[in-house]
Amino acid sequence: MDEIQRTLIKAGRKDLAQKYYIRIKGGVSQDEKDYAIIRNTNGVKDRKMATKRTQDIFLSYNGKEVASKHIQFSRGKESGVQYNINKEFLKAAKKGSSAIKKWYLSASNITATKFVNKEDAFNAFLKGKIGVEELNEVAENLGTQIATKEELNMFLKNKFMQDVMSDTHNIPNNVIIKKVKELLKYL
Repeated sequence: MDEIQRTLIKAGRKDLAQKYYIRIKGGVSQDEKDYAIIRNTNGVKDRKMATKRTQDIFLSYNGKEVASKHIQFSRGKESGVQYNINKEFLKAAKKGSSAIKKWYLSASNITATKFVNKEDAFNAFLKGKIGVEELNEVAENLGTQIATKEELNMFLKNKFMQDVMSDTHNIPNNVIIKKVKELLKYL
């Protein structure tokens, strides 16, 4: 974001900042334009998570995730970008704030459909994006079990695995242990 965009946003003119963004970018992908529209919608908050090789930016509206941007780095340079956009929210964002409120009130729980494997769902659980009930719902939809009680107990006893998991996901050990214990109680 450059200085002109920041000035427009500070002045409360996100709509102009968005138009300026699309105009200066010129040949950007449709996903990037859609992401920018959602990012500049009133009430959307972002949360960032980063490691040495990736950066994830999650956009949410009143606690519901509406878009995310996953950036991969190779040798310090950006090597790939992936956008995940809730198309229903995007349609509402283009129509205005009353359409967004209607979307929010009518939006069903979509967490079970946005994960294609149990690893992604478990990672989202560790990062606090979904709860235990939603994790279980994802597992049922995938026709599998996230983890057995034996596996979770072994993980709690194995300090090395806890350190590896902590370093891989950039999450403190105590948070991972707390989440695993929470899952263990649920099973």
